[in-house]
Amino acid sequence: MKKLYLLLLLPFVIYYGCTGGCTTSCTLESCSDLISGKYNYTMTDTSGTKLVEGIIYIKDYDNEKISGTYTKDKVYTENFAGFSSMKGSFSGNVEIKEKKAFLNLNPKLADNNIFINIEIKKDSLNGKWTFSNMRGAVSTGHFNAAKVKK
Repeated sequence: MKKLYLLLLLPFVIYYGCTGGCTTSCTLESCSDLISGKYNYTMTDTSGTKLVEGIIYIKDYDNEKISGTYTKDKVYTENFAGFSSMKGSFSGNVEIKEKKAFLNLNPKLADNNIFINIEIKKDSLNGKWTFSNMRGAVSTGHFNAAKVKK
């Protein structure tokens, strides 16, 4: 009977051990490794049309705060709302237990700015960008990034 319980419990133990990752034993180093690094990113509009591609480099992770730089290597259109506010540096907050982050693509501006809410996965960042100004959200789209292998 005990063997039957162990066999039934084993898949849950394996699943929890494999998916718990950083949320169960988060040290500063393991969580930093989860999000830090270079990513190839693509920003699209809501219909999936590419707007910008480049590299986002998450350089600093300290106490759930992140910062870094990004490039705009391929610009498919410059006339989308918020493009002019993309100056190449960002700051943000990370919620490691939820594996989510919030990025401000121009930390020097409070308005007329692009903000990105992302879900952190092992080798990717996926979410939604929003351009907002004093009147609120003006434009939105998708943000996808794949970690650059070392």
